[in-house]
Amino acid sequence: MQDPTGVHMHGQASSWTCCICSPYGERMVSRAKDTHTTNRVFRVPDQDWEDFGALVGERNRAHLLREFIAWYLRRPKVVLPKRPDAHEVHDVNAARSIAES
Repeated sequence: MQDPTGVHMHGQASSWTCCICSPYGERMVSRAKDTHTTNRVFRVPDQDWEDFGALVGERNRAHLLREFIAWYLRRPKVVLPKRPDAHEVHDVNAARSIAES
């Protein structure tokens, strides 16, 4: 991957085989290990993603999204994930406002 200045961001400027920057790497992106599900692209505004992570934990976003999808598809024994209390959301928004000022 390159940044806007054209510098290779993985420190492998002479070797484009290190990641998805290579044609080979692009073909490998959608493949998953046998023990993992396939990686999916999900577009969401940066601020929403950051606030979501602040509420559920940086490493729990995928788990909660999978729970929601299972509920939406009416999978057996799946319940709608619990939403955070209003004061928790308010606290995240207040912290972001303070950080932005």
